[in-house]
Amino acid sequence: MGQETIGTTLRSWRKKRKISQLDLALEVGVSPKHISFVETGRSGASRKLILSLATALQLPAVETGHLLTLGGFSAQSLHPALSEEAYTAIQTTLQTLLDKHHPFPAAAVDAAYRFVGYNQSFEALIRFFLGADALGRFDNLLVLTFSPKGLRPYFPEADTLHAFMAQRIRQERHLALNPEIAELFFSSPSPELPTSLGEAHTPLPVVSFRMQKRDVHLAFFSVITTFGTPLDMRAGEFRIETLFPLDLPTETFLKSLI
Repeated sequence: MGQETIGTTLRSWRKKRKISQLDLALEVGVSPKHISFVETGRSGASRKLILSLATALQLPAVETGHLLTLGGFSAQSLHPALSEEAYTAIQTTLQTLLDKHHPFPAAAVDAAYRFVGYNQSFEALIRFFLGADALGRFDNLLVLTFSPKGLRPYFPEADTLHAFMAQRIRQERHLALNPEIAELFFSSPSPELPTSLGEAHTPLPVVSFRMQKRDVHLAFFSVITTFGTPLDMRAGEFRIETLFPLDLPTETFLKSLI
């Protein structure tokens, strides 16, 4: 496996987005030759160019920071840490969005999938499967979902769902390098990440799944939305997962929980 550089990473993301060097160059205002030189390591890239490339390629906030780090720049300087006031404002906005999704479940998480908030429907659904203290025992959506002591036994297609999420995690290096999450998904605290992200399949942000407890059969599709813009390192760390019923019995059951 070759060494990861800003050039190899840029090329992987460009291929993944199916953008030619010419189109990318036109988008950021440089020559195709310069893009080629950056990708092959013959030229470096300024911080401004890296940010322009990240915007053009619609990179997630964490991957923008990683690209800056590979280019020799500090990712921390993208945006200053949120003030307590700003964080509270974002949290309030997230909670409003979650509540608006009622009577269907929704939860907000940070970059590590730690809970930031959830609505009453989500709380009721988890309480049905795991008891009233479940959200006190689990503070992480991934651990809650895939732990054998969490929701995993209630997914008839748990292995398929696990594989889907494992692929997503491999695309988000900060998650794959988290020992707790890596052990849960890869049985190793240090999984080997794919060098070429362009060669790896990127799961869609929508997934359907079924849940079952005794004679209760539920069917959902889930949508994950990132809160913020690709360059907003702090606000971009928040995501909202919204669940929608796939059939009338599931919708009726969810409404009966509240």
